Amino acid sequence: MRELLEWTYARQIVQRDEGGFGPGEASISATGRVCGDLATGAVIRAQGMKLGIKAHADAYTVHDFVRRLQAGERQLVMRCAEDERTPDWCPRCPPLRVVAELKAGLPRTLKDRRGKPVACVIDYEGWPPARAEAALWHARATYETWHCALRILRDAMMAADALTRWRLTGIGAEREPWGVR
Repeated sequence: MRELLEWTYARQIVQRDEGGFGPGEASISATGRVCGDLATGAVIRAQGMKLGIKAHADAYTVHDFVRRLQAGERQLVMRCAEDERTPDWCPRCPPLRVVAELKAGLPRTLKDRRGKPVACVIDYEGWPPARAEAALWHARATYETWHCALRILRDAMMAADALTRWRLTGIGAEREPWGVR
């Protein structure tokens, strides 16, 4: 499923097709064109012809199934497939540590009445454990949402048996990679 989605969105690029979502359908709206222009950073228009990408029929079939997902799942699946990656399930969380506060490249100190250093001013760097745990929880929840959407797509597409070039055999990603050793 993952490989099929990456083929659909990274190589067939059906999400950029100004010709609609499949052969014979109407063009996307003006708002859709503007959003597409902003996403690609380019404005390309042609007079008197439909300027679009002609993808394989299976890519349009996949895109039609993806469009049936809920908005958040749909965007997550399309974005990851277009970038040919899985959601990051293990974000880098810099550990919380104590560091000396610097002034002109030297540790900043507190001085007594005579001007002798008696203490070093400290600061904290990194993420507190609660923030790191929340980031990890969010990343794993996002991955689980993505994986669930892939399972939904696989089941629906296997039941429909509408693909001509591809044969679905699985998901192509671990369900909980953080538990795999």
